[in-house]
Amino acid sequence: MPSPGAQLAAWSVMARWRAHAGHGIVFAQVRATPETLAQRIAALRRDASERRGSLVITELPSALVGAVDPWGAVAALKLMQSLKQRFDPNGILNPGRFVGGI
Repeated sequence: MPSPGAQLAAWSVMARWRAHAGHGIVFAQVRATPETLAQRIAALRRDASERRGSLVITELPSALVGAVDPWGAVAALKLMQSLKQRFDPNGILNPGRFVGGI
């Protein structure tokens, strides 16, 4: 399985990386058309998941806002939803801004 960097290079997508070995977080800035970027995000998420990681999007082109989930799949979503309900039953703290719309 190629590394995400090798995969982006094979796709001819521009990317800049910054990685932190201490906590394992890699920050990448990827430049591509919105359609290409949406496809690449899906592929990179699959690769990250296979490596027991995840991919969180911090910035998206306006054309992809609402079309691409910035958080991706989260295994603990049910637990997070129950905690949100318990500690914020009225849903007033940043409604809809976190994983799964919580």
